[in-house]
Amino acid sequence: MTKINSSKEEALRIRVNAFFNENRSLGKIFTVRHFMAEKNPRSTVYRILKRSEYFSPEWKQGSVQLNKLKKAFDHKDNISQRQAAKKFDISQ
Repeated sequence: MTKINSSKEEALRIRVNAFFNENRSLGKIFTVRHFMAEKNPRSTVYRILKRSEYFSPEWKQGSVQLNKLKKAFDHKDNISQRQAAKKFDISQ
């Protein structure tokens, strides 16, 4: 995924969440139809709304830590799960 695509997706995610929160009383379908009129796929809008039910829209912090954890293990035999868990303050 390129930087341009991820910034467009992030912008869409922010717009969908803001629009839905402003028009919550009208329901999800109102939000979905609005963004489908802008030529966004229905499944994408529903996925964004579903994700916002379980996670806050500002999910970047966790993904940054996950990427650091992945880099710590990429093709390396000298780091144990126990050491990584301690370093990142997570369970093994």
